[in-house]
Amino acid sequence: MSEAIFVAVICEGPTERIFVEAILCPHFQKLGIYMNPTILTKKGENGGDVKYQRLYNDLETHLKQGHNHLVTTFFDFYGLKGEWPGYENAKSKISPGDKQKAISSEVQKKVDGKFENQRSFERFLPHFVMHEIEALYFSCPATLAEKMGVNVAAIHGILDDCGEPEAINHVTETSPSHRLRELGGGSFRKTTKGIAIAEEIGLVKIREKCPLFHAWISRIESLAKAED
Repeated sequence: MSEAIFVAVICEGPTERIFVEAILCPHFQKLGIYMNPTILTKKGENGGDVKYQRLYNDLETHLKQGHNHLVTTFFDFYGLKGEWPGYENAKSKISPGDKQKAISSEVQKKVDGKFENQRSFERFLPHFVMHEIEALYFSCPATLAEKMGVNVAAIHGILDDCGEPEAINHVTETSPSHRLRELGGGSFRKTTKGIAIAEEIGLVKIREKCPLFHAWISRIESLAKAED
């Protein structure tokens, strides 16, 4: 029997943590991969205010715990600031893939410069959702429309404008969460309604429509194949 694999997932906030617990943990447990989602920490509070220094502090804890085969992040690209390595370069890119690659590679490089002794080059996997976790819910227009109580044409209209869920805009007025809030008549409960939508859509459909998210999941799945 293969050895159990442990993955620490540093999440932006409660929504991401619940998503990992509800959607990802059951999938990975079947592969012998056990995820431990934690919220990015800050003295006196958890979540929000996603700064690189806060990630650095948490990485220092997680990478020094030898049982963690991998430490990864689950952060929205939306809301990051210029103090993140590679952010300004990423923001100048057009495609979601180029944006993600630009910031992930620079964050990886900076982390590797500090945690080489902990083998961060093979044990750390930065992941930034393009552009918010709520973009994943646009993977199935019919389900999203039903759960939001709107005509499916409204969802298709957003996707027609943007091209795909992970390309839904990065600015405040048109970010995925703001679009959902508008569709919901001014309110959208991320940790309840959002997660319920994700559960209804299912991981298979989300991966099918969100290639960057799919690539992240596949990279973690490869840990199990490496153990065989």
